[in-house]
Amino acid sequence: MPRKNLEMPPARAPFHRSPLLLILCSAVLLAGCHVDLTRLRSGNPLDVKAFESLEEGKTALGEALERLGAPDKVEWKNGKDYVWYLHEDFMRAGIRFQFPIAIFGYRHEFAEVEGTSDDTNSIALVFNENGLLQQKSLRLSEAYIRLAEDEEEGWAFYLIPQYWYSPYLLGDAGEVDFRDLFKPGHAGGLDLGFMPAPFFMILVGGNYQQYPGDRFTSRGRRVEVEDLKLWQVELGGRLQVPPDFFTKFWNLEEVKMLLYSANVRRHQGPFVYIKWMISGTQNYDVGAKFGGQRAGTYFDKDFRMSDALGAGFEYRIGHFGVHVEALYQNIDAFNEGGADLDTDAGNFQSILFGGGMSFSF
Repeated sequence: MPRKNLEMPPARAPFHRSPLLLILCSAVLLAGCHVDLTRLRSGNPLDVKAFESLEEGKTALGEALERLGAPDKVEWKNGKDYVWYLHEDFMRAGIRFQFPIAIFGYRHEFAEVEGTSDDTNSIALVFNENGLLQQKSLRLSEAYIRLAEDEEEGWAFYLIPQYWYSPYLLGDAGEVDFRDLFKPGHAGGLDLGFMPAPFFMILVGGNYQQYPGDRFTSRGRRVEVEDLKLWQVELGGRLQVPPDFFTKFWNLEEVKMLLYSANVRRHQGPFVYIKWMISGTQNYDVGAKFGGQRAGTYFDKDFRMSDALGAGFEYRIGHFGVHVEALYQNIDAFNEGGADLDTDAGNFQSILFGGGMSFSF
């Protein structure tokens, strides 16, 4: 059946814009670049196996409707019934370059590039005067064929143990900066990953961090502080794409095949990702000493909110993966302690480098 004879029904399903890609857009927006990737699909996915089970000269119209469901278009012409099942797949990718600094909320746009891909996947059936299948045809785009080859659907689950080292501490700790109050620290944690869709992972977990206390001089006194110990409970997400995404961005058929799949477990090999976390952080009392004598606390025990943003690289083989990453962490200011010091600190910030493993099940 020639494609020009296939007409889309007037009703269209609402388009779906990936929230994760919007997060990616937000990340690059600060650099004066806005990326937008939109996909619109109308009609139900085609049942290729049911189509293949239809036999010309044998399958009745009622049987075909029972196997394939309600059609998108039906016509009667010259005593014959024409039935169509249609699934439109539209994708638009665009990138806008803007002046990186906003002036009174306005950013000048000096370039915009956009590309589109529009495919109609179709099943066309013709039934004769006796209600038997006379002719059938199937048209699928390359991206849809790749989607249909996925054997397995559903969520994937991951166990992710991790370790980080934090050589850089940032922020004002009151008497001194945090980098002078504490030494570089270590952290270890465990996350559970839930992947409801390809390349997007929801993360739930926790970690323990410890930063050894250091020494400094204040008003002629030798001050020693105890270790900073932190427990965190985390909730966040990870957007990961294969490196090919960046070289095939303008080949929209390839982008469809990379980003859209029913089988979230199929993807293997290398990935790059961005990661964001929102956490609740419990810190313990940080004691202070003057000349070796206990002099109260520098920070008191309390619960604070924190967040982290980072990027990394992962390589997956089967059910096993390894990754390396860098994170920027920001924790709300700790409670002031009772020591005779300026303990009115700002937010505790740190840069962490590390990695870990992942096990899918």
